[in-house]
Amino acid sequence: MSSRNLGLIALILLAAVSATGCSPATKLVGKWQLDTSAVSSDLSGGNQTAAAMMNMMQAFSMDVEFKGDGNVVVTGSVFGQPTSVDGTWRYLKSEGDTMVLMMKAKNDSAEREVRVRLIDQDRMEMVPPSWASRTTDKPLPFKRAVPKK
Repeated sequence: MSSRNLGLIALILLAAVSATGCSPATKLVGKWQLDTSAVSSDLSGGNQTAAAMMNMMQAFSMDVEFKGDGNVVVTGSVFGQPTSVDGTWRYLKSEGDTMVLMMKAKNDSAEREVRVRLIDQDRMEMVPPSWASRTTDKPLPFKRAVPKK
């Protein structure tokens, strides 16, 4: 192989790596925790249903770790019962300030659409895929486990 061809291949690889880093989804890389205090304050409407939901949120936790290599780990617990799901994620597109991701659980044959809106570098809202949560389509608030400096 000639040095010209090697140079061209190196240039193409560099462009591909650089383009990957330009995705707004790179801001998601890291570990995120469900912000149960934000959920509780949203629910504090004073009625019995809201109070019951607040009590349930105290027994629920969820962490999502978006890895730079396209893997994702969703861990959590419901009433003390731990759960964990490994999978993959990829950025599909942006719709306004919302990123559309595709996520696939390790043992699932289909990708699921996930919508994420970054509020700032340490807070986001996400509608988790159905295999990660049995919640409604209402976005859940997350905070970065280790805030960026």
